[in-house]
Amino acid sequence: MKLTFKQLDRRPNPALEQYVSLQLAELEEWIAIDAAHITLLRNPSHPPFRVIAHLEVPGPDLRADESGYTRMAALGRAFSSLAQQARIRKLKRPDRIEGRGRRLNRPARTVTGGRP
Repeated sequence: MKLTFKQLDRRPNPALEQYVSLQLAELEEWIAIDAAHITLLRNPSHPPFRVIAHLEVPGPDLRADESGYTRMAALGRAFSSLAQQARIRKLKRPDRIEGRGRRLNRPARTVTGGRP
């Protein structure tokens, strides 16, 4: 997995980068991540911090755009949103496969040609 983490407020904090990589490792238990693009911004409005997250995964990509009063709160909300999206996608998959199996195993309808 390729990680791109940008901190566009003040100076970079290595503890935040370690937190991001730890959270991404937990997300990889739910879904395979090819690349992650995380941007931490200083928001001019209120709440002061904003996180934009984009995960490149098989299928449609996962995205989150969250705000918070602290850097950790904004990151936590973004990762919570991404985890929820990953869980929903993971839990939908067995239902799709099970439904497909039910359709294949039902008896085929036959059409009789004419009156007896």
